[in-house]
Amino acid sequence: MGAVRFRRTVFAAALAALAATGLSACMPQAGESTPTATASSAPAEPTPTPTVTAAPAARILVTAQSVSVLTQDGDALTTFDYRQLTSEVVKGLSAFLGEPSEVPFPSTSHLGEGTRYEWDAFSVSSENRWATLPDEELPDYLARWTVRASAPTARGISVETVDGIRVGDPTTEVLERYPDAGQRTEGESITSRYDIFLGAVLPPIPEDSPDYNAEYRWQVWLFDEDPTDVLQDLRAPSPNFGA
Repeated sequence: MGAVRFRRTVFAAALAALAATGLSACMPQAGESTPTATASSAPAEPTPTPTVTAAPAARILVTAQSVSVLTQDGDALTTFDYRQLTSEVVKGLSAFLGEPSEVPFPSTSHLGEGTRYEWDAFSVSSENRWATLPDEELPDYLARWTVRASAPTARGISVETVDGIRVGDPTTEVLERYPDAGQRTEGESITSRYDIFLGAVLPPIPEDSPDYNAEYRWQVWLFDEDPTDVLQDLRAPSPNFGA
């Protein structure tokens, strides 16, 4: 009996020691701090994207190759070539000039009937037979549409050609700068005038086309009727037909 009592006493003491060890492992020891929950940081606010404002249209540049809308610094906002569909050109210009007036014109000995789109003294004209014709069917030597200005501005936007020349500029000053570009036109059936042709370029005619002529040019045509020493009209592209 004494041996059994001794084993029970040892076993009870071992249990008590094990329990005490496990409990102490779960309890914080002296000098140790209890972990504190850390609050999660709020998500960072997205950085706003800066708004870029496009510079406004200030100039319309007319050359023998194209018509471009430019900023005051000369950056091109859009450009139209003379074989581009007339509807695209009118829509593109309207974004800067507002809606044009549509003026139909009858056929003559030189032109078929068509439509002129007018923004006051600035206009785009196209014969109906060419306005929507697929490019591959448009004759190589033809511009699909032409442009005309009879004032220095169109709805507040300057209309100019090479070297900043505009309708209203003194004819003599332009002839001094381009002495080889002017010619005097006189006759009984026409009003006497000075014609000035600037920026002549080869039209986009492939050299293997039967319509190709190395002397053929598209130009910007300015003229001064009477004469008044003031440029009255600007038109492009004006063909010379190899003359």
